[in-house]
Amino acid sequence: MNQALNWSFVDCVALERYEAVEFPVSIGTSKICTLNMGADESVTLLKCIPDANILFNGIPMADHQRLELDTEYTLKVDGRFYLLRGGSDIDGWIRKLNFERWILQDVSCGEFIGLVPFHELREFSEKMDLDGSVVITTVEGAEQGFYLKDVLAPPPLPQKESQTPTEPRPDAEAPSPAFPEDDEIVINTVSGEFNCPHCWRHFDRENIMWIARHPDLRDPDLGKDYPLRFFPTNFDERGRAIDGRGVRCSEMACPTCKSKLPPQYLDLNTHIFSVVGAPSSGKSYFLTSLINQLEEKMPFHFGLSFADGDASGNAVISDMRARLFSDSPRPENLYLGKTAEGGVMFKKWTIEGREVDLPKPFTYLVSPFAGEATDDNSLLLVLYDNAGEQFEPAERSEAAEYSHIDTTQYLASSDTIFFLYDPASNVRFRRMITDKDDPQVQEGKYMRYDRQDNIIAEMRNRIKTELFLDAREKIDTPLAMIIGKCDLWSSLLPRPLVDPLATGGLSLDAIEKNSASIREFLMKTSPSVVGAAESISHTVRYFPVSPLGHSPRPFIDPEDNEERIGPVPGKVNPLYSEIPVLWSLAHLHPEIFENAQEPLSNL
Repeated sequence: MNQALNWSFVDCVALERYEAVEFPVSIGTSKICTLNMGADESVTLLKCIPDANILFNGIPMADHQRLELDTEYTLKVDGRFYLLRGGSDIDGWIRKLNFERWILQDVSCGEFIGLVPFHELREFSEKMDLDGSVVITTVEGAEQGFYLKDVLAPPPLPQKESQTPTEPRPDAEAPSPAFPEDDEIVINTVSGEFNCPHCWRHFDRENIMWIARHPDLRDPDLGKDYPLRFFPTNFDERGRAIDGRGVRCSEMACPTCKSKLPPQYLDLNTHIFSVVGAPSSGKSYFLTSLINQLEEKMPFHFGLSFADGDASGNAVISDMRARLFSDSPRPENLYLGKTAEGGVMFKKWTIEGREVDLPKPFTYLVSPFAGEATDDNSLLLVLYDNAGEQFEPAERSEAAEYSHIDTTQYLASSDTIFFLYDPASNVRFRRMITDKDDPQVQEGKYMRYDRQDNIIAEMRNRIKTELFLDAREKIDTPLAMIIGKCDLWSSLLPRPLVDPLATGGLSLDAIEKNSASIREFLMKTSPSVVGAAESISHTVRYFPVSPLGHSPRPFIDPEDNEERIGPVPGKVNPLYSEIPVLWSLAHLHPEIFENAQEPLSNL
């Protein structure tokens, strides 16, 4: 081992300091936990007894935990509380710790409570009626802390005369525990107050991790490219966590997957919208035109701004929007590729020992731009673009099926599900528009087999399985059936379409009339789609949409000399793309969308 880099741990109450002279090193009297060094000098904390109760940085430790140099960790082992660190200046680290005073802070609001000696923590907490599940305490000068409930569960040890840890002994062992291990803190991943928009595990506010700002603090689990995620013990006067280098932090992370949470995710009303559809049905074009139209329509019709809620997280779709609505004369510059599973719209996660591809969340802030914007009249929208392949009921192994459960989980938790149906793949529909000059209808090489009713049925089965519903039950989540390419087929409807925004506000009556007319049309061309959709939800509405507003045209992509079909430069003019989201928001928040008060009724 590099002698300039040492590892040491301190019993915060008994004030015993232990050095890692030789590896492995036992922590605790029952030797349930050891500090180990690999051949590459990497250091790992290993649980020696599988069912042992060990808290690592405030949460139950798995079978092992990789450690990084110059990073402070907390451990609760055998009822004792340890600070653990490795690096080149361990003595300097120890000197910064003031064991005479323990800091108390409320992590739910960032409030600093006080500084008291350890032996007075119990009396002080009872006097102040503190909630031990949201209050963290640690020795002054430490970067990490312990939940008060973990510290107070056992009786405090007698106070030492000296408040400086004793020098290490080569054969030192921690003293016998004076109390049994108490209940551990467990993150409520099933019914916690918040849902992570990345991994969809639940958590409560007191479990939030913060993201370090100092460039030297890197996360041992995510890798050197990611800032450290940590449970804070120090906060500034505004409730912002302070990292181990004294820098104020502004970003938070999920305690399960450690993904960065969108700004204001915990403070605003948040709504989840999921876009599903068959492969190559035009979801990327729909989502891109949807974002563009909401930004244009919301200020004009509702006095609301629609803006990036997380500019870095939305970078992919912002780039697509810039391309689609550019004034470039080159069709290849407007072309958007399909949403491939595992592509740029997805991120790989390892959850419960399995690797899955989950869609990246795109977040947008809706708030008034005239007058004061408050948490009560501002909203955060989270949208997902799902790869159609995820819902194709193809032959696959049971293990492969299991890899998609997480996708179904957040789909079942959405406020509205948007299914994009492409009528051009339907044989009956194409026969009705043989006179249309559209390559998706006229040229066989662009035609696809129509399996969209199967995809809807597969989506239904997965949602009902996730929610433990029987075959007869329906979900309460509204299902918006987005019928694409309406510029091709709107003239075939029994009644003309009505613009829901023609009167200045949003007319739900116009939406109902359009939906009934489209449903009547689909019963003649695609009755299985109607049947599959209406077997999922109590509330199904049908919406006409044309993300481009015109028929695409073939072009040769100069990058690979392949022929593709895409938008015609200068002709992109979306039709009704924003209406499905406005319809959903009008019923979620009629007090904000004042011109949309008609009640939502079931078919």
